[in-house]
Amino acid sequence: MTISIIAGKGNFPKIIAENSLISLVVCINGLSNPNNFKNKTIKVSLLEIDKLIEKLNYYKIKKIVFAGKFLRPKLNQNKIDRSSRKLINQISYKGDDVSLNIIKSFFLNKGFEIISPSILLKNNFIKNDIIFSKNNDEKKIKFLKKSAKNGIKLLNKISNFDIGQSVVLLDKHIIGVEGLEGTNELIRRCGMLYEKYLKHVYEYGPILVKFPKKNQLLDFDMPVIGIDTIKLCSKNKFLGVVVSSYGTLVLDKNEILEFTRSKDIYFYSTGG
Repeated sequence: MTISIIAGKGNFPKIIAENSLISLVVCINGLSNPNNFKNKTIKVSLLEIDKLIEKLNYYKIKKIVFAGKFLRPKLNQNKIDRSSRKLINQISYKGDDVSLNIIKSFFLNKGFEIISPSILLKNNFIKNDIIFSKNNDEKKIKFLKKSAKNGIKLLNKISNFDIGQSVVLLDKHIIGVEGLEGTNELIRRCGMLYEKYLKHVYEYGPILVKFPKKNQLLDFDMPVIGIDTIKLCSKNKFLGVVVSSYGTLVLDKNEILEFTRSKDIYFYSTGG
C-alpha cells in the first residue's frame, strides 16, 4: 500500500510523512514547503485540482491522506481549472462539515480512497483514563473529570452545528467554544476572560476539552494536539487539558509527559 499526503499548513504533515508507506507528498502552494520533507514531493495549487488528479494518477497513487490546515481559496483569481472552480462553488457559504463531505465525495468519485491519519499514527492515542501530572491531587482530579464530562456533553449537544472541536470551561461554567479562530486563539481568549472575571471565583484554572464531535468525518478532520498547545494552556493558567482516547491524535507524547511532570497542569485522556 502506497499513500500520498496532501500537505497543508503546520507540522502535522511532516510527522505523517515519516511513515514508510508514504511515497509522495503533495505540497499545497503557500501552505507547505517541499524542503521540509525527505519524501518525493510535488507542488500544486488548490486552484489546480485537475493537475493534482493527473499527478496522483501518474504516480499510481490510489490512497491519499489529508494532513495540516487548509485555507479556502478565493475564486477571484485568474488561473483556476474546471474542477477547482466547480468544487469552490459547491462549498462556498457551506460549513466545514458539509464542505468536507463534498470534497470527500469528489475524490471517491475519481477513484481514490481517503485514509485517516489515525491509521498511520496508531501509537499517537493515549489510553482511556490516563492522567499525566506533577501531583495527583485528588480534589483537582475530581474537578478535572467533572469538567471533562460537562465539556464532552456540550460538544455532543452542539455537534449538529458547524462549530469547532474544543471548549474551555470550569465545571459547568462555559468560558468559550472554538470558532473560526482555532484552538490556540480560543485558549488565549479564555485565559484572558478567566484572569479578568473568574480567577477570584474558582479555586482552579480553566480546562480545555478537545474532542471529536458526534459523526465527525475523522478521516478528514481529526482533532490533533501537541506540546505547543499544552504549553500555551500552562501559560494561561489552565488546570488541565482533556482529550479523547479514541479520537484525538496526540503529537509529542513524551514531551507532554515530561512537561506535565514539571508544571502544575494535568493532561487527561478519556473515552467520554
